Amino acid sequence: MIQHIVLFGITKETSTEDLMQARNQLHALVGKIPGLVSLKADVDMGIDGNCRLGLVAHLTDRSALDVFSKDPDHLAVADYISGFRTSIAIIDYEVPD
Repeated sequence: MIQHIVLFGITKETSTEDLMQARNQLHALVGKIPGLVSLKADVDMGIDGNCRLGLVAHLTDRSALDVFSKDPDHLAVADYISGFRTSIAIIDYEVPD
């Protein structure tokens, strides 16, 4: 199992509605992309200095992560978020099943 964690820095001007739309689009990927077991995304509680959007996804294995990274539905969500993203941090690692 692969755990995929992403934290997004977001422009101050970005509305909560845009962030919730991004969250909903991310959640909608589950069941569409082979090997994507789960994905939880949400908006930060509003703590200064924190990233404003983050996600944790679980994928079956490294090949599923490769499929996920190139999937057109995933890329469409990534493109939407890139419209208000200022930074991104990603870590992927294996976890026991």
